[in-house]
Amino acid sequence: MKNKNIIRSLVVLLFSLVMCTGCWNKREMNEMAFVMGIGFDKLGKKNYVVSFQIANPGSFIKTTSLRGDGQAFTVFTGKGRTISAAAANASKKVSRKLFFAHTQVIIVGNSLANRGIDGVLDWMDRSMDFRTTTKIAIARHEHAEELLEVQTPLEKLSANHFKDELETSKNQWTEALSMDIDNIIQSLISKGSEPMISGVQVLEKKAGKAPNPYPYYLEFKGLAYFKGQKLKKWVDGKDIEGALWAKNSVSKLIVAADCKTKEDGVSVEVIRTKSAIATPLSHGQPELNVDVKAEGYIKEVNCPVDLANPKTINRIEKNLNGKVKRQIDDALHIAQKESTDVFGFGDVLSRKEPEYWKKVKNNWGHHFSEAKVNVNVHFLLQNSGKRNKPYLSHYK
Repeated sequence: MKNKNIIRSLVVLLFSLVMCTGCWNKREMNEMAFVMGIGFDKLGKKNYVVSFQIANPGSFIKTTSLRGDGQAFTVFTGKGRTISAAAANASKKVSRKLFFAHTQVIIVGNSLANRGIDGVLDWMDRSMDFRTTTKIAIARHEHAEELLEVQTPLEKLSANHFKDELETSKNQWTEALSMDIDNIIQSLISKGSEPMISGVQVLEKKAGKAPNPYPYYLEFKGLAYFKGQKLKKWVDGKDIEGALWAKNSVSKLIVAADCKTKEDGVSVEVIRTKSAIATPLSHGQPELNVDVKAEGYIKEVNCPVDLANPKTINRIEKNLNGKVKRQIDDALHIAQKESTDVFGFGDVLSRKEPEYWKKVKNNWGHHFSEAKVNVNVHFLLQNSGKRNKPYLSHYK
């Protein structure tokens, strides 16, 4: 009996040793190069350029200095006939093994976006090293490499700045659309929607009396409408707001209403929104319906109005309804002119009218461009702040 227990214990021990083989795929921190941002450019007709922004670990060591010592990152670039070749040539310049789990942003150059981003998406989606939740943006004017080279004052790593500013622009002031690799791939797979990606550019600060260690800054500028894998059209200004209203991507926004005596005399901060799209069939043809509900409060008044009067509030709400409606109409008409459904009406139609969708899905761009647009906006003002009558009401 005692021998059996010994044998049983040995078997358990041997089995445990087999299971505890150690970290066979371990990677030490000092052997890895953390890639924080990746840039993709097209050089001429044949070559690609891939850029890696790699964190410099030494710059993050705590010192008496607020920012640490040395530059926080280095950008390595490589050129090749394919994206894989360009990436391999860039990685040859790095003494450590590239580690992509912390990559914050993907920047695609404008020239490459015009020719198609399918290669970029395939390269990233195919590899097990990348997270498809990484954010993506289009370099509006510069090469992607140039954007990754910019040093920012509040973040040591400009890749982190990209990600944070994109989220801030989306959540605070509705100037950008936060999209990741997975969102773009899903849009391309579906025949009922097309990608829409935010643009980013580099601007130079005006020279002041004191020397500025950060003469350049990054700004999200414009939305890129895609047709399939290729960039089709840039939209700017109020058309961005219209597109984001229709996309149900407005989080926080300042809109202006007209007074009787002054255009844009009342500023309103949007605090809650809900947008819905629908594609009902009318006489056998699809229509594009957008229904928007928004709430806000009065932020600033620059004209003599009595905000305690319900008629005044009603007049401001109607004015806002009309302005937001025109913005959405304009954004939709741009998309229709380019025959690119970046809002996903086709996806809605495929779910609601599957039989009809089978007939039109292969030529949805044409049907989308010919469809009638119906936009309905309902704005509700919650309050006017601590003052009903502005100081201007007391001026003589």
